[in-house]
Amino acid sequence: MGGLSEVEQLALFGKNGLQLDEGGVETLKRIGRLYDGHPLVLQVIAKDILSKPFNGNVQQYWRRYQSEFDEGERDRREGNSPRSLQLRVKHRVEASLQRLPEDAYQMVCRAAVYRRPVPEGFWLKMVGELAEERQWAALEVLRSHNLVEEELRGDGVLLLRQHNLVRGVARRLLRAEEGVWKSSEQTAAQVWLSDYEPEAGAPNIEQVRGKLEAFHHHCEVEDWEAAKGILLDEGVGWQLFNWSYYRETFPLYERLLGRLGAAVDVVCERRIGHAYFFLGNNPTAIEHYQQSLETARKISDRDGEGRVLGGLGLVYESLGGYYQAIEYHQQFLTIAREIGDRQGEGSALGNLGNAYHYLSNYPQAIEYQQQFLTIAREIGDRQSEGIALVNWGTTLLSLEQYPEAQQHLQSSLDIFKALGDRTNESESLLRLAELYHQTGHPDLALDHCTQALTLAKELGIPLLKECEDLLVTLQPEGESA
Repeated sequence: MGGLSEVEQLALFGKNGLQLDEGGVETLKRIGRLYDGHPLVLQVIAKDILSKPFNGNVQQYWRRYQSEFDEGERDRREGNSPRSLQLRVKHRVEASLQRLPEDAYQMVCRAAVYRRPVPEGFWLKMVGELAEERQWAALEVLRSHNLVEEELRGDGVLLLRQHNLVRGVARRLLRAEEGVWKSSEQTAAQVWLSDYEPEAGAPNIEQVRGKLEAFHHHCEVEDWEAAKGILLDEGVGWQLFNWSYYRETFPLYERLLGRLGAAVDVVCERRIGHAYFFLGNNPTAIEHYQQSLETARKISDRDGEGRVLGGLGLVYESLGGYYQAIEYHQQFLTIAREIGDRQGEGSALGNLGNAYHYLSNYPQAIEYQQQFLTIAREIGDRQSEGIALVNWGTTLLSLEQYPEAQQHLQSSLDIFKALGDRTNESESLLRLAELYHQTGHPDLALDHCTQALTLAKELGIPLLKECEDLLVTLQPEGESA
């Protein structure tokens, strides 16, 4: 994008408090041309001129940096490549930051570790060794130099952020002091964990935003144990998966790969495979599942081996390889029973039920789904209970046992809505749409199908195609989806 026009540049200088006298205007025009009207840099320069020792004297400021400006103008005449402009802009911002009072300088550099807008208190705690009045004074200096950008959250909380250019320069300056940088990352992690409060009604992912940001801060300084504690031990990664944030999960697991040993790699590779599977990318899912399986067998991780076999069964089931899928699911079931993993046993039984459903062996499918439901209820696993119900209901639908199918499918929908499991919610909605279509309730069928389609589009999951196909069937003649 182009910078400000000459008129806009002068207006910006005036708005920031500079006197636009005849001599000063020409100098300010030269400065504006030198930086191609970059608004942030012009604001930073304006505040530099107004500060000591220049006290608003434009000509004195120009003379102080005469050699630098002359070099920049020569460079500009010789072509002014985007790269050279970028370097000039960064240099000017860096020089401005380095002239700040020490408290303000420390705050702007340390706060650069934040990746997103945060409440004022987050910035103050980055210089927590200072007295409170000095913290607030430092923040006011940054505001007066246009080095803080503000926005109001929906609930009225004031958030602070840095322009990307300022943040990039400040982070580089901070990284030059390794001890201060690492301490800042750890402080930010603790602030996110202790002080973050999501906005009321925010999306599910915002409920764990504090932990996610702390995870990234720990990774930045290679505190892999702390990062693992958040992602795996506290189950944040799995929670995101259950909320259907698949694209958001695999970059998290990728950060831990190769950091903490084979046992952690087994889990991370498997869950990356899960994410790709639910996004419909079967080849990539298989790659990660196979890597997880190889590592699990190498270290005799029976639990990891069983679960990845179950994942491979799901992939081959989705590809139509039902007998191969049954073989994988049966191996998973054997291992789960061997190690006493009731949740895994139920999952394997449910997967076997699905495979037999696709082979139209409905009695066998129902037998497995019944066993799955019994285990889910015994161990209090609500998500598995919902999955068992939707799968059993789908088989009952194929058998045209509509009242029982409706009861199972509606119960599963209620569970998934309560859990925030949007992927399985869309599955229940679609199966209910099919039921209402088959039983002669077109309005209900259309409503449920539309809801399923909306969710599938948001999530980008393979169920989208089924939803679209059914919607075409349900649309009144002459209307389009």
